Amino acid sequence: MRELIEYTRKKPGKMRTGCFIIKGDKIVSKAISTVVINQDPTAHGEINAIKKYCRAKKSYSLRGCWIYSTQIPCAMCASAIVWGEAAGVVYGWDGRHVWKKLNIDPKTILKTAKKKIQCYGPFLADECLKIKGYRKK
Repeated sequence: MRELIEYTRKKPGKMRTGCFIIKGDKIVSKAISTVVINQDPTAHGEINAIKKYCRAKKSYSLRGCWIYSTQIPCAMCASAIVWGEAAGVVYGWDGRHVWKKLNIDPKTILKTAKKKIQCYGPFLADECLKIKGYRKK
């Protein structure tokens, strides 16, 4: 997680959520959110990392992969994680009070998966908050 925080901190832009996909002990994909840069509301860090990994693999499967994100995945990202059947999610901070976009708990979406998707967080929340200068609720 500390490597992800450092990776995300070094990237330009105001809206930065970083995501690593880990399989075994290897980072297999890295991305940050590019919503503002690309003017694309779906270009979240998690979606960008998932697209990069799946295109390289030529498969939509995230089986055996862990999603590390600097903040809790939103409902859209959580749905993609369920579709890909990732093993788990580790997130830095819970920014739902900042987004104010959807009133859907992403953990509820993760619980709908056929195979259990483990979810851990918040993890190193204070360090993740410093990336953007947000404050806790």
